[in-house]
Amino acid sequence: MTRPSVAKVMLLAALLVSPGVAQQLQFEAPPKAAAGRSALPAKPIPGTELLAELRKGGYVIYFRHASTDFSRNDSQSKSDDDCENQRPLTDKGREEARQIGAALRELKIPVAKVLSSPRCRTMETAMLAFGRAEQESAVRGGPARTADPQRYAGLRRLLSTLPEPGQNVVISSHGNPFYGVAGAPYLAEGEAAIVRPLGKDFEIIARVRHDAWRAYLYSCSRNAFAAATILASATLVSGHLRVFRPQSGLTQRLRGGSTARALRSSVHISFSVGTRGEWMS
Repeated sequence: MTRPSVAKVMLLAALLVSPGVAQQLQFEAPPKAAAGRSALPAKPIPGTELLAELRKGGYVIYFRHASTDFSRNDSQSKSDDDCENQRPLTDKGREEARQIGAALRELKIPVAKVLSSPRCRTMETAMLAFGRAEQESAVRGGPARTADPQRYAGLRRLLSTLPEPGQNVVISSHGNPFYGVAGAPYLAEGEAAIVRPLGKDFEIIARVRHDAWRAYLYSCSRNAFAAATILASATLVSGHLRVFRPQSGLTQRLRGGSTARALRSSVHISFSVGTRGEWMS
């Protein structure tokens, strides 16, 4: 037997004896960024439009798990259920996950399925945020060979598949798989990419940091209150409508069609989505 053949046999034996080695290869080998793609939205979408789209359904919301403890790693992990030997969520990460889920519920964004990588940090993120999760190995990717073009074929298929009408699909996974199918920059921990499935491909329409969902909710609530204040402050005087604008402290006298236009323009909703990515898994 030649020397290379001996080496191959020894490696195969090590993988068979120690499944943890196979796990380590699969999770520690970083992929190459998807060629010719960018994980940034091609065209920024206003926050109000993004919310309206998500409420209609038809999107895949891909989350990278919430904040983790980088003093630990998965190198000694023997299985997906071996949480003691994996990089875990921090208390901060657990609170991030809870806040994400609470904000999406209050924003009335429909979610049909929650798919998760089987690793403990992704499952915990999904359970804390949504109270449910289906383990799905395809969202994590494999096999271990980074050069294999089919490594993330399952994830690519999920991102390209339209959800059932009126619903969205949530994926809780890692930074590496998304980097491998969508390109740079990396998703930060807790960040989401809003993906529009196109059947045989997909496109990214927005990226939302974990704390931006709560900021979006606050923005909607604040402007709803402002709109109610405007309507409550409108008084009919001699056939004219006087509208008090809280933002400027001014009262404007209006008549006819200009009334509706003024009320609509009195409220401005703004939302900023994060686009900064980081190298994490």
